[in-house]
Amino acid sequence: MTYRLPSNLESFVPPPAAQTSAPTSALTHPWRGTLIVSGMRASDKSSNQEIRVTAVETDGDNRVHTWPTHMVFSLTSPYALPIMSQVQSYIRQNRSSPIPLCTILPDRLRDPNTNAVNLSNFRNLSRILFENEMVALASLSSASTPESPQAPPSSGILIFPASNSTALLVGALFLDGESFPDFVLSAMK
Repeated sequence: MTYRLPSNLESFVPPPAAQTSAPTSALTHPWRGTLIVSGMRASDKSSNQEIRVTAVETDGDNRVHTWPTHMVFSLTSPYALPIMSQVQSYIRQNRSSPIPLCTILPDRLRDPNTNAVNLSNFRNLSRILFENEMVALASLSSASTPESPQAPPSSGILIFPASNSTALLVGALFLDGESFPDFVLSAMK
């Protein structure tokens, strides 16, 4: 007898609108929002791509209830820096005072065509970050919009690809005045 293992587990998770929500605290509630990313298209670096995502499996004090509904960043310097190995090493070395982390994945949308585009954009973002060994810097301030992006943040979230999948991104959180590590701030200059 042959058993077939499902290769795509997304079919087991209903779209966000179809899920029933149980009461959860602010610490366990996932964040749902939009990444608004410019610089993904080589032919038009200024155009924005909107990617609907969910941040889950958070470790540490992440305060998702304070996060904006949109995170705006660019894949150009100084918003994206080629420091992925340094960030991963920094996170591994700080076991005594761990950095709060979250796993970011694409939302599963109801419309199959919209879902396919969202998933494709997400994987493209992950691929670009991975191939260029980049980390994207995003502010967790609600003041940043596509029309008026803020200066590169000194705190917020560092977004980088998971080492084992293009279907996941990892976020390292630096909240409430805790600034990014010095090597990140130096790379921004």
